[in-house]
Amino acid sequence: MLCRKECPKGTTCKPVSNVVDDTGTTFVCIGYHDELKKEHTQDKFRHCFRSLETDSVFDYDLYDLKSVIAVMSEALLVEEVMS
Repeated sequence: MLCRKECPKGTTCKPVSNVVDDTGTTFVCIGYHDELKKEHTQDKFRHCFRSLETDSVFDYDLYDLKSVIAVMSEALLVEEVMS
């Protein structure tokens, strides 16, 4: 799947990977953002998720990103084992 080169939210964030519906209304995306922050300057990854009912933005550092991936992977495994 090809990653859209532009930010689905229309910001200056530079996408690394995303999945966007044909209309651009719903998507999940992760990229590098260039916002200057006084706190948590290490949080260079931005994760955005938009559905018909949700619009969320999270900033992560590398440890945060690995932790989220680990928790989601375990949830998928547990779901498969428990089904």
